[in-house]
Amino acid sequence: MKKSLLFLESNEMPNKFGRFSTGFVRHFLNLDA
Repeated sequence: MKKSLLFLESNEMPNKFGRFSTGFVRHFLNLDA
């Protein structure tokens, strides 16, 4: 259900989703490094 809400939110606010994705990727890279 969370995925569905996130998907809908990403469609309505692509900019917000983009920022979240970028932050998540950076955080993941930092943990991997």
